[in-house]
Amino acid sequence: MRPGWFDLPRAERRAVVVAAMLVPVAHVLVRVCSYRRVMGVAERTAARWPARHGALAPPAVIDQLRLATARVQRHSPLPGNCLSRSLVLWWQLRRRGLAPALRLGASLAGGVFAAHAWVEYDGQALTDTPDVARRYAPLT
Repeated sequence: MRPGWFDLPRAERRAVVVAAMLVPVAHVLVRVCSYRRVMGVAERTAARWPARHGALAPPAVIDQLRLATARVQRHSPLPGNCLSRSLVLWWQLRRRGLAPALRLGASLAGGVFAAHAWVEYDGQALTDTPDVARRYAPLT
């Protein structure tokens, strides 16, 4: 059984609330601005606004933020899409001094074009299954 909202530690609840606020903002930004502009703003703001709460080691921070983003996807009335969720996770990790990679990929499986976004850290997909790079050819 999954823990209820109040069973989560305060830091995890905070991470979910922050992600739930940022995902819709990112969703709108990627719709009205160019990808290049959104990434430029994200890179600058992540560098200017570093996270002040760095008590957790990188693996714990990654898990906390990854799970918060997944909870937003499952439970939020405004869950965004793979790009907005990935952008928010990428930004939050960058604010904590980590170096994740935001990946974009495309697929023509079954003759149907599909695009997808995910976050990788140390070569491991954080927001998708490990075979995501085989299912979607990463764009450079």
